[in-house]
Amino acid sequence: MKKFKITLVFICLLCTTNIFSQNYGVGCGIGIGSFHGNFQTQTTFGGKIFLDFPSFFQPFDFFRFNFSYAQQIDKFLPGNNNFDYFPYYLSLGLTGIFKQYLNKYIFIKEGIGAIILNDYSFYDIDTWNLGIKIAFEAGTEIAKNFDMSLNMDYGFTFTNTRSGYTQFSIKSVYNF
Repeated sequence: MKKFKITLVFICLLCTTNIFSQNYGVGCGIGIGSFHGNFQTQTTFGGKIFLDFPSFFQPFDFFRFNFSYAQQIDKFLPGNNNFDYFPYYLSLGLTGIFKQYLNKYIFIKEGIGAIILNDYSFYDIDTWNLGIKIAFEAGTEIAKNFDMSLNMDYGFTFTNTRSGYTQFSIKSVYNF
């Protein structure tokens, strides 16, 4: 847990050093996916919020600090209120993003980065895992400084339960 706190403080410091620059964005998304590991794959429903800030490392166009949460989809279906336990995951990450324009209005983004994943796959398992996230996104600018896109995230971990996730979502970003 101490490593997690140190890593979280480091990521927050990186974000705040660049937050007052001119090119940053905030966004959110919602979508469905799967949660997998040393257990049967679970279909999930969840969301994400994120902060984009300028790159301090040359190959990337910008960096994204993101927070994702998803829970087993059965929790959101009618008639499933009598269960005490629904698996979920929580993911914090820092991703380097590449952005290319296909034409004046349509863009694609690819990203790779590090994640810290909280695996709550069973009622007695609550572990933090370190891993990698790969992201792909295609979208368009709807208005000046406002983007909408379809996104796919794939995260997998190397420690503890070696859990991972795939999430397909629709996202919006406001760029300052």
